[in-house]
Amino acid sequence: MEPAIDIGRVNSPPLGRAGKAGPRMVRVELRDVTLSARARATIGDAFLQISRRYGVPYERLKRAVSGRIWVNLERDTLNFRFEVPELEADMLLTIPGEHWDYRFASPSQH
Repeated sequence: MEPAIDIGRVNSPPLGRAGKAGPRMVRVELRDVTLSARARATIGDAFLQISRRYGVPYERLKRAVSGRIWVNLERDTLNFRFEVPELEADMLLTIPGEHWDYRFASPSQH
């Protein structure tokens, strides 16, 4: 499955349960996960497209992602969320479970 790229305004991810129907989200550090080659290429391509289309420096997009990575435990997705003030929006990149894994053993459901 091709990693999905969703771009647009999003709310901050919840910690734990976001109401009865909300997903369970856990914050992770980039150093704690590994990404497939396809996922890394998709993220790089997304940053390049955003940079070219909206004039946002590529390196600034890369820095904006750090510390804003979440795992959706119910869907087994890795979610990169970052703010792009030039667009007055938060961006979301969602990586399906088959394109990422924990670097170390994790007690979660992955």
